[in-house]
Amino acid sequence: TAAQPAPALPPLWRTPRAWSLALSFGLVNGGYATCVAWLPDAYRQSGWSEQAGGSLLGVMILCQVIGALLMPLLARRADRRPQLIFSLLCQLAGMAGLLIAPLFAPWCWAAVAGFGLGAAFPLAMVLALDHLPHPQAGARLVAFMQGAGFIIAGCMPFIAGQLQAFSGSFSGIWLMQGAITLGLIVLNLRFHPHSYARAFTHPSR
Repeated sequence: TAAQPAPALPPLWRTPRAWSLALSFGLVNGGYATCVAWLPDAYRQSGWSEQAGGSLLGVMILCQVIGALLMPLLARRADRRPQLIFSLLCQLAGMAGLLIAPLFAPWCWAAVAGFGLGAAFPLAMVLALDHLPHPQAGARLVAFMQGAGFIIAGCMPFIAGQLQAFSGSFSGIWLMQGAITLGLIVLNLRFHPHSYARAFTHPSR
């Protein structure tokens, strides 16, 4: 049989849900980029060697890979929000630990934050594809989400660096990331499966 043509979509740049998905995707990836850029420096400022700071980052990246592989396997229902919220809570716990007690259990904070950051990335991709079941339409949405999202993500390490330069401390970076993660939890709670079709049928909503 002939392939079904992709359904007509409203312009994605005029669709609030497309921007919401791009914002969520960008902030999640921005959190990862910020940690990669500044986590070793934060601990070098606390007296750690470069090797120890690099090892801490390695633990975070290893747990990120584990989260990226494991969490999508658990997200088998149509509603991906429980797994997404759990991933974001892991990020929040890790950032809170880096902020409140950075020298108490740094390996734990890096591991938990890394797991959450890694798990949220593929879940955000799948969530976007869930909105539009037709492959071509879903690909358009994912391309828009990634294009706008990676611009957001690319700005975040710079913003974090400016915050550190202004305050002279890395605490502001972890506080910023914690606040962003709380906002992401609120944002992702809006992505109920019942809203998927309506979000792209009525672009004014």
